[in-house]
Amino acid sequence: MQYVLFGSIIFSCVSGLYRFKRLDTASRILSVLISLGLVTEILAAYSAKEFHNNLPIYIVYSLIEYSLFCLYFNTIIHAFSEKKIGLYFGVLGLLFWIIDITFIEHFNHVNSNFLFFEGLTIIGLSLFSILQWIRDEDFLDMHRYSHFWFICIFIFFWTLTYLSWGLNYYSNKNSQQIAVIINIVLEFVNITAYTGFGCVFILYPKMKKRYE
Repeated sequence: MQYVLFGSIIFSCVSGLYRFKRLDTASRILSVLISLGLVTEILAAYSAKEFHNNLPIYIVYSLIEYSLFCLYFNTIIHAFSEKKIGLYFGVLGLLFWIIDITFIEHFNHVNSNFLFFEGLTIIGLSLFSILQWIRDEDFLDMHRYSHFWFICIFIFFWTLTYLSWGLNYYSNKNSQQIAVIINIVLEFVNITAYTGFGCVFILYPKMKKRYE
C-alpha cells in the first residue's frame, strides 16, 4: 500500500509539472505544494532510516503546507485577493505553529494541535469558496472549473482524515485490529486524493480557468 501511495504522489506531481505552463497561478501553487510534499516524503524516509526520527521534517513541512494553502485560497477567492485576507490567515497560522512547537508539543511529538487547526482552516475556506461561487450568478458551470474539483478533494481528504483520527484514537484503546483497518483506510484516502489531483491536472486544458 505504501508503494501505491508513493506512486499516486509521483503521478500527481508529474501531472502538475507537465501542465505547469498552462496552469493558472492558484493551480501552480498547488502543483508546487504537491512537489514539495513528494520531496518531504523522500526526506522523511531517509531521516527515518538514518536517524530513526522524521518528525521534525513533517512538522516543518506542515507550516509550509499551511502557508501555501493560505496563498492558494488568497488567489482563488476574489474577496481575499483584494484585501490580502489569505495572508492574515498565514500569519495567524505561523503564530499558532510557533506557540505549539515552543510551549506545547515541541519537535519530539506529532504537532496534532496545528494539524487540527490547519484542517479546520482548509475545510472552512473550501466551503466559503463554494459558497462564493454559488452566489455568483455568472458562474453556473462549476463542474468544468478546475478549482471546484480541487476544493472537493480538499474537503474529501480533510473530512475523512478527521474521522479517521477520531476512530483511531478510540480503536487504539479498544482494538488494535480496528486501528490497522483505519490506517489502511487513511492510506486509501491519501491515494484517492493524490490521484484526483493528478487527474484534474491532466484534464486541465479541457476545463475553464475561471468563471465565464
